[in-house]
Amino acid sequence: MSVSVRIIDGPLPPRDVDDAIEDVGAVLWFEGMIRGHEDGRTIAGLQYQTYDPMAEKQLRRLGEMAIEQFGVLGVAVEHSRGFVGAGACSFRLRIVATRHRLDDLNRADHFRVGQQPDRQPQIARLRHHRGGVTPSTARV
Repeated sequence: MSVSVRIIDGPLPPRDVDDAIEDVGAVLWFEGMIRGHEDGRTIAGLQYQTYDPMAEKQLRRLGEMAIEQFGVLGVAVEHSRGFVGAGACSFRLRIVATRHRLDDLNRADHFRVGQQPDRQPQIARLRHHRGGVTPSTARV
């Protein structure tokens, strides 16, 4: 059972599709993408600020809780820092599950950090095309 956490400058690179894992019923991937519009306005992207030790600790804690609560075999979390443009990936979650595929979709819900302010280890600010930065109250 393992938890892997990475915080990466800028958008996350494409994931490696050859990441084969034997003897599991499912590997669940979730990728959070930056929307190009917010509240009817076009945005260029999000600017993430992190305090890396806190963000890594909190994401690792969520991964450990998922292993404990759901019995998954492993969790890998990647999150961006800095500017991430519209259409790019800023959050990636991989859950290496146990034997049954159907339950695994419910396990991803555990990581909805944008819905849980006490679990949100970063600050995201919208960057609009016409300049200006707006603190985001949107789900990240």
